[in-house]
Amino acid sequence: MIIWIASYPRSGNTLVRLLLHHYWGISVHSHYAEEELARHSALDPLLGCPQRDINLEVLKASNETFYVKTHELPADDAPSLYIVRDGRDALISYAHYKHSAVEAQSCPISPCDFYTSLQDLIVNPGYFGGWSSHCLAWMTRHAPTAVLPFEHIFNAKEPYRVLRTKLQQIGQDPGPPLTDQLPPDFHHLNRIAPDSFRKGKNAGWISEMPDSLHHLFWKHHGAEMNRLDYCRSAAVTIIKTESPQRHARGMEVIGDLRLHLEKLYTDLLNVNRDLDNAKTENYRYREKLEQSAKAHVLCATLNQDLRKEERIIAQQQEELVAKEAVIQALSAIQERPLLYLTKRLVLLVLPVWVRIRLARLLRPKANTIPKIEQFEQYPPRPVTVPRRYRKTSPPSRHPLPIVSVVTPSFNQGHFIEKTVDSVLSQGYPRMEYIVQDGGSDDNTLEVLEKYWPQIACFESIVDKGQSNALNRGFQKCTGDIMAWLNSDDMLLPGAINFVSDFFLRHPEVDVVYGHRINVNREGLEIGRRIMPPHDDDVLRIIDYIPQETLFWRRSIWEKAGGYIDETYQFAMDWELLLRFQAHGATFKRLKRFIGAFRVHKNQKTQKWWDLVGTEEVSRLRRKYNTGRLDHGQIRDKTKTYVNKAEQYHKFLRFGPLKG
Repeated sequence: MIIWIASYPRSGNTLVRLLLHHYWGISVHSHYAEEELARHSALDPLLGCPQRDINLEVLKASNETFYVKTHELPADDAPSLYIVRDGRDALISYAHYKHSAVEAQSCPISPCDFYTSLQDLIVNPGYFGGWSSHCLAWMTRHAPTAVLPFEHIFNAKEPYRVLRTKLQQIGQDPGPPLTDQLPPDFHHLNRIAPDSFRKGKNAGWISEMPDSLHHLFWKHHGAEMNRLDYCRSAAVTIIKTESPQRHARGMEVIGDLRLHLEKLYTDLLNVNRDLDNAKTENYRYREKLEQSAKAHVLCATLNQDLRKEERIIAQQQEELVAKEAVIQALSAIQERPLLYLTKRLVLLVLPVWVRIRLARLLRPKANTIPKIEQFEQYPPRPVTVPRRYRKTSPPSRHPLPIVSVVTPSFNQGHFIEKTVDSVLSQGYPRMEYIVQDGGSDDNTLEVLEKYWPQIACFESIVDKGQSNALNRGFQKCTGDIMAWLNSDDMLLPGAINFVSDFFLRHPEVDVVYGHRINVNREGLEIGRRIMPPHDDDVLRIIDYIPQETLFWRRSIWEKAGGYIDETYQFAMDWELLLRFQAHGATFKRLKRFIGAFRVHKNQKTQKWWDLVGTEEVSRLRRKYNTGRLDHGQIRDKTKTYVNKAEQYHKFLRFGPLKG
């Protein structure tokens, strides 16, 4: 059978063929003569010495699998891997490639000739049907087709993972790579085949495509570029390059964007004016609401009476529990009198002040908010962690797993530097950090500029909210262990090394989390959440798990669908945990402080609870069969768990849980 390796010319086909042969020894054949390979026969050994004079009918009839390169759409239904590249880069590279043949004949090419050729490629469908039509035809064919963006494999630290995943989508798994050696670097490939490997970077169109041709390109191919999620603006790409000229050009583009945003702001003001008119029209409906006020007062009175009855019942239950405890104590005395007398003697030996201190410590306090639900527990003070936390040496076990951390961000320039620094200072050698920004218009980009060399992937693009940003970020990650850290929270020192070592020592565990430290806007400690051992039944009722301390394996992520549910904008972390639980995940609470949760007036946890939080939480309880629960029922079902958390928190005073 045949597997097509297809692309529009100059879109990365040769690089993919080279990787297939390097990692798995797969030779990709071609059923037509290629001028590129004819001029650079030195590429043949790197591509497995592919055959060019082949009989397609013989290959199709064979029981073996043959990989065949093509640019032309076949009429069969054979599976295909289609490599797509930013159309601007592809057409510029194609224009250079066409002129390289002329220059080889000692015919000088002027810039005018080059731009004329580039314009012809943009508007003329005679070159394989044109870029847009070529992409659309391959991606809508009635045969298994996996689409591989060239930029994903070009920027990947381990490209074989991306390539293997795409081949698995069309039913072809080449297995683990046959070598752990890196493929030939770009400088070596450029010396062998300068026409095929010209510059070795993405977004070359920024410096080579004039604005007039860029507008012309977008007029003919903008719809397909948008469908493939390529951005028209080059602002973020220009800022990340190191060339001062490109930086200046980026500032010009940002200026254009600001003008566009000002126009959008004007439109938004018009929309707000229309909303004000709608509010005025709806004012008459308030009279009907006022008529129902008496009914609400009556309901409130009934609710107060009901609460009184509930308090009476609760007191009676406490009395029954106390009586039961007395009965059990008397029974214990009768069954084991010697043990009882020993305990009493120990208490008599203890000093009076020790007995009083123990009684006060262990006595439950009535009508107090549990520490597990309090953010601000004491006056601000500097954050302290044990010295051993700052020992950032990685686990001794090998091979170390890749840990991928995604940070979604939008206009958090005041906090994001602390967040990014807490991740990058972990000292873990195989960490993949991805920052997915939602198009911030504050100082976020300026703050992050100095960290770009250490960030594996950064993108700033308008998204559909935090859940959509997380999905975009996780699609880019390749780690064996995954997590996300919001842009106002922090990881504590040594957290990733500790989590990685635990996963290595406990292969049966799928999801881990730990204790948290609450900090205020200035980063000072104001409280701690001490987590008791994990309880699956409590997780189905309420989410106490600190999200910033949460890590999971890629295997359970993929088993549970491999996505964040974008219908949730507040409780998306609880929805993910319940989905993990439904797919048989094993959870483990770690005996360590992992992260710091920042408390401030603009945080999403406090702002969105009344807006969408209550509705999403109720929806999750209905979906996972816990039903509709009022506050009292939740208290009853989680009472034991919350009491354990209170006892753990009290142990902080004596030191065992300060680490």
